[in-house]
Amino acid sequence: MRRWAMPIAIVAVAVGVAAGLASLKEPPEEKITEVTVPEVEIETRQAGPVSITVGSYGVVQPREKTELVAQVSGNVAYIHPAFVRGGQIAADTVLMRIDDSDYQTALLDAEANYATALAALETEQAQGKVAREQLSDVKNPTVLALRKPQLAQAKAAVKATLAMVQRAQRDLERTAIRAPFDALVVARHPGLGSYVSTGTALGTVFALATAEIRLPVAAKQWPQLVNQGNDAEVTLRVQQGEQSLEWPAKIVRSEGIVDDNSRMHYLVAQVENPYQQTPPLRFGQYVTADIQGRVYQNSVRIPYQWLREQRLPVFKDGQLAFENVDVLRLEGDQAVVQLSNTAPMAIVTTALQYPSEGMALHRVDDISVPAGESEIMIATESKDES
Repeated sequence: MRRWAMPIAIVAVAVGVAAGLASLKEPPEEKITEVTVPEVEIETRQAGPVSITVGSYGVVQPREKTELVAQVSGNVAYIHPAFVRGGQIAADTVLMRIDDSDYQTALLDAEANYATALAALETEQAQGKVAREQLSDVKNPTVLALRKPQLAQAKAAVKATLAMVQRAQRDLERTAIRAPFDALVVARHPGLGSYVSTGTALGTVFALATAEIRLPVAAKQWPQLVNQGNDAEVTLRVQQGEQSLEWPAKIVRSEGIVDDNSRMHYLVAQVENPYQQTPPLRFGQYVTADIQGRVYQNSVRIPYQWLREQRLPVFKDGQLAFENVDVLRLEGDQAVVQLSNTAPMAIVTTALQYPSEGMALHRVDDISVPAGESEIMIATESKDES
């Protein structure tokens, strides 16, 4: 019995000690559940007119391009110093002169023949007068006796020799090759002393008065233009390093057809006196273009990521609310939306993990963007998108 009593006593003591220690332990404190209110950034926008621009691109070209061709043959006797590639020449300036000595001689010869024909005509007219007087008593004289055929022949000779004079004068004038307009010289072929014949290409000149840019517009952008783009204002841009250069232009016509390969519509923009602009707009430059389009009223342009299924999250009385909007247009990562009124709207710009109508919010920032400043013109079509 003593052998079994000892272990039982030890176990009983251990149980008693454990129970005593457990009674001395303080009960755990109850944890208070904290309600976390999301902190959000707010941007205040006010609806107003939003101008749409349609982006395009093109190469600056002259409206008029002329190939100069020799109309007479001979040796090149004179070349204007500015008749070189890149030279600018005023209209009617003599660019090149072909040796005209033979043509002056031909003109003198034609004038001499014309004078002889005039003298023969006067002689024949006098003889015809004498013949009519002598045959005044003769009944039904022949036309030959009245020298009418001879007179007609003399008149024909005058006309023929006059035509020769005019032809010789034109040939003499054509020895001087003149600029047909205020021109930029693009190419010149013959040199001083070269022999040219009729039809020889002499050079190429571009008209400086007007530049044209052919601008493609995708079919999905075409409805955004007013009156199919006619008379629309255009802003041309060229990026040179960190500097952006701009020129105003205007749409003057639509080509009226859709390209078979690209399915693009084409508009033509013009710039008057491109080389007198500051800085000059040069032929051959590649430019991007913003074409003036429609104006949507009561709208704003916002980042597309702000939208939640055609709804806009707004801050009202410390809570989250959703405003239904009409998405009028997408522009890359931007969207043009139309609002129901023009009152300022506090838009929640912070992305919420589980947004729900009426949830409490705490605003930490408030950025107010006036309607006019927020509507920055954004080109809606890049070259790659086209």
